[in-house]
Amino acid sequence: MTTANAQPEKLDSLQKLELESTIGFEGKVPHGLKLHPDRIHMIYPLGCNLVIENLQTRQQEFLLGHNNNISCLTISNNGKYIASGQVTFMGFKADIIVWDYSNRDPYARLVLHKVKIEDLVFNCTDRYLISLGGQDDGAIIVWNIETKEPVCGSPAQHKSAGITYCLVASKEDEYQFYSAGHGTLRFWQLDVPNRKIRPTDINTGVVKRIVKCMTVSPDGLHLYCGTTTGDILMIYIPAIQFKTIGPEKKKYAMGITAMQALVNGDILIGTGEGKVHITEKETFKSLNGWDDGRIRAFYPESGREMFTVNDAHHRGVTAVAVTNDCRRIVSGGGEGMIRVWQINSNSQELLATMKEHKNAVVSIRINKSDTECVTASLDGTCIIWNLKRFVRNQVLFENTLFQCVAYHPEEYHILTGGTDRKIAYWEATNGAQIRELEGSKSGTINGLDIDSVGNYFVTVSADKLVKV
Repeated sequence: MTTANAQPEKLDSLQKLELESTIGFEGKVPHGLKLHPDRIHMIYPLGCNLVIENLQTRQQEFLLGHNNNISCLTISNNGKYIASGQVTFMGFKADIIVWDYSNRDPYARLVLHKVKIEDLVFNCTDRYLISLGGQDDGAIIVWNIETKEPVCGSPAQHKSAGITYCLVASKEDEYQFYSAGHGTLRFWQLDVPNRKIRPTDINTGVVKRIVKCMTVSPDGLHLYCGTTTGDILMIYIPAIQFKTIGPEKKKYAMGITAMQALVNGDILIGTGEGKVHITEKETFKSLNGWDDGRIRAFYPESGREMFTVNDAHHRGVTAVAVTNDCRRIVSGGGEGMIRVWQINSNSQELLATMKEHKNAVVSIRINKSDTECVTASLDGTCIIWNLKRFVRNQVLFENTLFQCVAYHPEEYHILTGGTDRKIAYWEATNGAQIRELEGSKSGTINGLDIDSVGNYFVTVSADKLVKV
């Protein structure tokens, strides 16, 4: 017994070896090489550890805390925190560690996901950390950095979709972020008071891709998605619409594995064959008038251009309607402004600008007498405007991203649809909600219209169903 007990005591008394430096970089962790905002240190994973290396002195520091290999990492925008996630064994939970960069100590350990953390991203204000679980978890969770507690969570994709691989946060709105993967591309809105995140599927039509990386342009207007087929999906953010693929003729060999939008608008691209490319922003030229800030009118018989209103909105024209007398245009922009234009024989005159929406305007409807219009916005409001005095009459609030709106033919009711999959009835006079019904079980309500009598209305939704 004496001899047996002595062995552990000898081991405990031995001096422990401390890791002093390493040589090499495995590179198997997606997006695993990060430059700290101080521009002096780079950070990368090495097995279970994080390495902080000074680019000037080559001195290394190590963050030790994970009990298995690190699978992803991210750095807060202000450089105060580093967050890292790991893999573990089937049936066990995978840890996320938030590190305090100033003292190199763990700030919080967040444990909810199973088996693997696929990706991590801080929102634009660094108040929230968004985490994505791997294939065996399939969930997105939003964490409050101050309280170190989860705010809410949701499945990352539809059951019919493939794996979600990556996340990216909005540049301007702390409650918005994006996810993408195998046949899935989604815009998310965080609703903190109700502790929910609400997804909107971005429709890419017949284009089916596997997205492994994403980046947002410096102005926050475009989302670029790198695919395994070597092309880029570009989404115009104010309209939440897929618009184009580029470059189409020459795709990047072995797929796009990493990408970063530069301050001048160019895109830095890393590929599976080990090459780095710089793609100039002028490469993506297949955009149309809806996001170049112009309003264009065309003759219906010939298709020839009738006139163009230049610089109508500085963040793209996202909605347009023409009055019934064809004398005025009402337009909405990505910045949330509503503008009314007078159509003259040789010119177009700006009559009024109305600014109350805080996000892109997605739908405009004008009443029969051209005296008022209703506008729907991604800020969760619909506003009824007086088109004689150019002021607000009523505002409708809802915990959803409105996508469509319509007047009842008698104009005493208004119908709306949005990301909460509900169809809501509203009083046009006082803005009170009358009732709501479920318009879809799984998809956003993207459009609706009412017949001229008011007996029927039709909806289209992201689940690819048309309902009467």
